[in-house]
Amino acid sequence: MAWLDADAAFDPDALKSSLIGVQSALGNHDSGSHRHKMAQILFTRQGCVRLTLDDGALLCLLPPGRAAWIPADVSHRAEMKNIVDYRSVWFQPQRYPQLPTQSAILNVVPLLRELLE
Repeated sequence: MAWLDADAAFDPDALKSSLIGVQSALGNHDSGSHRHKMAQILFTRQGCVRLTLDDGALLCLLPPGRAAWIPADVSHRAEMKNIVDYRSVWFQPQRYPQLPTQSAILNVVPLLRELLE
């Protein structure tokens, strides 16, 4: 998994891969409302993320050990205070058509945690 620097511009849609993974530790970060053509799983390893999905239809606090499933083309915003150590994996929906089409907050079982690490 690639390390994402806090100052780096990153757009998973610009990369030509069916699966992309990054890890990062960011503090006082606000992604702004945005969407991707790829589906995303966002996992917080340490710290909490305030997550807004579907243009404000779902607002939640994503604590350590939980993950958010964000389908392709779903607007979302991630706000991080202090330092948040997180992992994101993006999936090309055309390559993985069986992926869920609804946003969800997931309990991360040990196997999934190891895959995300």
